[in-house]
Amino acid sequence: MKKCCFILVLSLIFTLMASVGFVSAADTGAVTVDFDTAGITSVGQIITATVKVSEITNFAGYQINMTYNPAILQPVKVSAEGTVSAYGTSTVPDNGTLLKNDNFIPFGVATNDLNKGILNFGKAYLGLDTYRKSGMTERTGSAAVIKFKVLQVNSTSIAFDQTPTMPGADKGVSIYDWDNKEVRECTIIQPEQLSASEAIMYGDVDGSNIIDAIDYSLMKQYLLGKISDFPATNGRLAADVDGDGQITALDFSLIKKYLLGIINSFPVMGSNSRY
Repeated sequence: MKKCCFILVLSLIFTLMASVGFVSAADTGAVTVDFDTAGITSVGQIITATVKVSEITNFAGYQINMTYNPAILQPVKVSAEGTVSAYGTSTVPDNGTLLKNDNFIPFGVATNDLNKGILNFGKAYLGLDTYRKSGMTERTGSAAVIKFKVLQVNSTSIAFDQTPTMPGADKGVSIYDWDNKEVRECTIIQPEQLSASEAIMYGDVDGSNIIDAIDYSLMKQYLLGKISDFPATNGRLAADVDGDGQITALDFSLIKKYLLGIINSFPVMGSNSRY
């Protein structure tokens, strides 16, 4: 019953907004999703997806149907204190930079099917007359922010997706302006795939998630030619702790210094390093 009420409210809002007709924006706008990371590296990682609109004249509302793989990702809320809580069926995304002026009565609603990996959410200004008369047009910025918790390290996609509940949408996206009209000249750009890659712990050549005497011994054996590879999947990359592209006596020396407490990190730097 509760879910039906949310669907009814959502449908009513956007049916009313679209009731006047369609409009072609003066400039062709776009809707995109930006991620705060290039890929998936570890279980528990939090990925932020920001829905952005650009060059939408007099932007006043939207409805979006978005799909994801619930075996790999879980939509979550993250509090200022860092507390992570799972989405519910009516959880709306965090605010972006748009549609947040209280003078124009922003209203958001959602009806999510979390078992199927579907987020259906929308937000709009209800005080459209006040919005128009203010002349304070909103055009470009972020419309919604969604955080996902990684459940499995696998490549995956988050996508705008068509749904029967939004028959007039383009790829599951409907955009409205302050004249109650649906914006048709708008390009919906699908997000890039999130690729999976295990994080590299430099110095951990045996893949034990710690740097210890075993890693030191394996480095020595490698340099002496007694072994040709390391137990860790990314062992050769993990062994190159100075980042020069080679495994040499300098890397061996740096790991020794790390174990002795002379240094607490390695010269190598990278976005997929745990240091």
